[in-house]
Amino acid sequence: MPLKCLRIMEMLLLWYFITCLEVYGERAETCYSPAYLELGKTGTIQCSFPERFHSLVWYDTDDISGKTAIIAYDELREKNGPGYSTGEFDLQPNGSLIIRNVSIEHETTFTVTLFRTPQQLPQHYQVHVEIVVKPLRSQPVVSSCENTLGSCYIEWTHLLDVSCQIEHSRPAINITWSRRSFSSDEIVPFRHETSSDATTHTTAVMIQNPSMCQTNLSIYICRADDPIGLLERSETSVLLDKKDIDWSKIPVIEILRERNSNVRLTCSQKSPRIVVWKKGESVNDLVTTVYDVPAEDNFRSPVPDRWKLEAGSLTIQKVQIIDESTYACHSYDGKVEAFSVYQLKVIVYPSPVYPVIEGCPSGRYCVLEKDYNDTITCALRGIHPRVDLELQSFPPGSSEISITNPRLTILVSNDLSDVTLTAELEFGDMSSTRHTLECIGTGENARMLTTLSTKFEVIMTGSYVSVFICEYICVYV
Repeated sequence: MPLKCLRIMEMLLLWYFITCLEVYGERAETCYSPAYLELGKTGTIQCSFPERFHSLVWYDTDDISGKTAIIAYDELREKNGPGYSTGEFDLQPNGSLIIRNVSIEHETTFTVTLFRTPQQLPQHYQVHVEIVVKPLRSQPVVSSCENTLGSCYIEWTHLLDVSCQIEHSRPAINITWSRRSFSSDEIVPFRHETSSDATTHTTAVMIQNPSMCQTNLSIYICRADDPIGLLERSETSVLLDKKDIDWSKIPVIEILRERNSNVRLTCSQKSPRIVVWKKGESVNDLVTTVYDVPAEDNFRSPVPDRWKLEAGSLTIQKVQIIDESTYACHSYDGKVEAFSVYQLKVIVYPSPVYPVIEGCPSGRYCVLEKDYNDTITCALRGIHPRVDLELQSFPPGSSEISITNPRLTILVSNDLSDVTLTAELEFGDMSSTRHTLECIGTGENARMLTTLSTKFEVIMTGSYVSVFICEYICVYV
């Protein structure tokens, strides 16, 4: 491209740039009305004037005829006026008016007269000031959810009045209730109440009949119309649970996990829109523990340590005995609801993992020599859940030996049990001096654990045989 053409394009761009600045400057010479100033704070009525104006004068009225200015800039850029002398008002270098301590009396119309040059007629700008008071809480507050931010969960009953309010604001903030259907929000009927004091207003809305919703789980939105921006959050979301479920009719799935392993409990639906997990000793005392609305940002309850929520499923990492409970999942996919119930039981195997026979060396099988009226002791150390122990001949009924006077001792520490069985032996079969016995775990909890059995042999010693013969022969001689 020729050099001459480049210079022409540069001149055109420069002209366009200067024209834009001039247009922008004309538009920027203004004061912004209304001006929202917070009660009790320092507030500024913002204006945008040319940097080299001659002077300006501020009035606290819309009719300046015959009125005294409150503050002014003279041609020497010196501030003066009664409002400046008292410290009530001040000026920024660009001519914006500063009010040191905003009060209700400042809710009026202010007028500024701008002199660009001594020769030009002055320009007049008016600004209406509205005094605002931020509410006590920075978001709409729902009953029973006072200490939550953005979202909360409510178990609703027919006696519960679900209300939302904004307290002590100026001006009053309008709020409404709506129900979310994952495709749109629908305004629902609500009752509206307002109250006022000398300075502020309180607005409250109450849901009239949440039971109109056909599902047990539904999301309601308390939404504030806040064009001024007094709130940090304009909405509070509520997950409403009507609790009209008979959990005793839901089949219970038993889950067994060894301590320090992970367990994953799944809901019936693969892609639920709403998930609520409940926990309790049984289905009769379930209490909501966590909830999640995956489609909504920040609509999830805090999750306990070692818990993880993912796609509705609940994973408990490194399960402990304290995690033993009934867990119930209530989910909703936008069309139907689904329910799952689990009974989690945690297993801790004893150490060693089999009954220990007193008098046996290390290893599980041994032979013991027993005299007349000797006892046998077997034990499990550090087991959960607790089981009972039983001493029997092996195979059962295969020996004339009798187990008498069994005594079971159980010591519990940190939810782990030490189970000890002590019993006496009576030998009824003189044809054999060698018998096989078994110490085995019994009770309803024994089915959950394996290897709770130890077999061993007992040999009758000669002293027992002598005593036995004396008792049953010598008496009759």
